[in-house]
Amino acid sequence: MVARKANGDRQFTGFWNNLPSPSFADTYYSPSPEIMDNLMQSIKKDTQAVVVGTLGLACNSPTQLFMDQLRYTLLNIQSEVISHHSNDASTKRSHDSEDITALKPLFIVDINWRPVFWDISSALAEQTARERILQYVVGADLVKLTDEEAQWLLGTMEEGGD
Repeated sequence: MVARKANGDRQFTGFWNNLPSPSFADTYYSPSPEIMDNLMQSIKKDTQAVVVGTLGLACNSPTQLFMDQLRYTLLNIQSEVISHHSNDASTKRSHDSEDITALKPLFIVDINWRPVFWDISSALAEQTARERILQYVVGADLVKLTDEEAQWLLGTMEEGGD
């Protein structure tokens, strides 16, 4: 549930008495190896963009493994495209980043920070969550985040702040 504070800020609450993250369906997505292989092959051939959020990273779960495999596949496609074009002697035109981007699916990450899903009971646990998310977005073509998420994740200050 999303509630608004008096100052207009959003607050995410009410997830069944604050159950731990493994209690929620998003943490149980675990496709069979055959389905996973078909999905990854489809992404390599037919996909223009893949958009993922970070909630599946909130706990050690099958969903986290799926998300890591998805990220690995997307980054591997990028490496294959770059390698193929840098070794392609049959063409004389240069291959800049725009050329490469057109040949691979866009990898878009929505930070979607919801503290209620993460174990952030200590400063160390919160730092671990931050580092896990930052590690996940490396290689993304686009990262969608709110001002609040940017402030939390990157340590940015609000406009006019100190």
